[in-house]
Amino acid sequence: ITAIPLLLELLAQKGANVTIHAMGCQKEIQAKIEDGEGDDLLALKDNHPTLCEAVREEFTAALEADSPPAEMRKHTTVEVSRGREERREYFALPAPKSLPGFADWVGLTTLVMVIRITTIGGVEKGEASYYLSSLPTKVRKLAKLIRQHWSIESQLHWVLDVTFTEDASRIRK
Repeated sequence: ITAIPLLLELLAQKGANVTIHAMGCQKEIQAKIEDGEGDDLLALKDNHPTLCEAVREEFTAALEADSPPAEMRKHTTVEVSRGREERREYFALPAPKSLPGFADWVGLTTLVMVIRITTIGGVEKGEASYYLSSLPTKVRKLAKLIRQHWSIESQLHWVLDVTFTEDASRIRK
């Protein structure tokens, strides 16, 4: 959390899209990206419990409404790989000013929810994740950025495990 603002000072952010996992979902970090004229897409988890619950409720209300809000955008992808099927449903809504702490998140424009439904051997599992963003509600672009973020993370974990055999390391035990 303390290193990210220092790193952002070294990077040219103007016009860049910065994605950060939940640890970096901090008001100060988001403001630093905005100051650098970049856009942000920050994973939101229970490290902000009130905000996360409010975002969850926004999407629940939108999806349970008789007719979804006109401003809500949706994009679905299906991927089959290594014996599993993963369906991702991306939803984007404008961030309401009534959101707890809205004024503290400089440039907050959009809320994003991703529902992942994974089927392996006929068994289905689902999970939802949430994001805050300064980008507009162009859900296909948001979906692409989220996939790119996780692609980088997955590749790094693969290198740590395969090249450095991190999972086999017993040092921490």
